[in-house]
Amino acid sequence: MSWEVTELQPQKRKKNRFNIITDEGYLLSLSAETIVKHHIRAGMILEEELLEKLRQEDTRKYAKELAADYLGYAPRTRSQVRSHLLRKGIDAESAEAALATMEEYGYIDDAAYAREFARCYSAKLGAAAIRSKLMEKGISREVIETSVEFSREAEREAAAGLVAKLREKYDSLPKEKRRQRIYQALLRKGFSYGDAAELLCNGEDE
Repeated sequence: MSWEVTELQPQKRKKNRFNIITDEGYLLSLSAETIVKHHIRAGMILEEELLEKLRQEDTRKYAKELAADYLGYAPRTRSQVRSHLLRKGIDAESAEAALATMEEYGYIDDAAYAREFARCYSAKLGAAAIRSKLMEKGISREVIETSVEFSREAEREAAAGLVAKLREKYDSLPKEKRRQRIYQALLRKGFSYGDAAELLCNGEDE
């Protein structure tokens, strides 16, 4: 099967992409780079084999552009970028190729992401909560355990700091109710049962 190109129609929202129009209507969209590389022009006959080659080549290039743009706003995990590409209609093979490129150039680094996340949240969350949130972002437990060092001393200091803030927040409540609120808050933040109980029993909220 073949198609004759009748028009290269620039897209309104993506200036570097063009819709390929044939006598049967819209066929596909290609980047300006792909069009120039393969000399696509009005009157050209596109055979099915060439069309498939163009589609695969352009999809891989587009996947890399989408990944780079997504990563340009904030650091992301591999899983987050993959999900973003799939939501944008990129096939799994092209998405994996884009991910490999981003990893090769250091734009995706799950270990570095995990370390930075833990550094930023270690004063607010317990180790359990940090692990849970990282796994929700698609980082494996193995990567977390091999790349993040959780300090028991730092975690206990963070818990004690939270107790102090919550004591002030709930100062008007009866003692037992205040203790209950603080205890529940500590657990929600991922601090251990043992630390929560010890801090309260030792009068940290007195």
